[in-house]
Amino acid sequence: MPDPTNIVQQLVQPLFLLKVLFLIVLFLYIIFTFVVFNQVRVMNRVVTETHSSAILALIALLNFLAAISLFIYALAIL
Repeated sequence: MPDPTNIVQQLVQPLFLLKVLFLIVLFLYIIFTFVVFNQVRVMNRVVTETHSSAILALIALLNFLAAISLFIYALAIL
């Protein structure tokens, strides 16, 4: 059975806290990219540009998917 004091010492280590902070920041970035994606969708409803609006929507979607995949990758590594 693991020693409870050893577990607490591991949780307080600066490197572990840095990893948790990094994951929190990545999660906040996912929220930010989701907001950007929604704003681009709303903008595309208001502004009727066919070519540029499709490109912006694609870029916003790719940014959102990249943020999610980065978070999952970091979660697996850290």
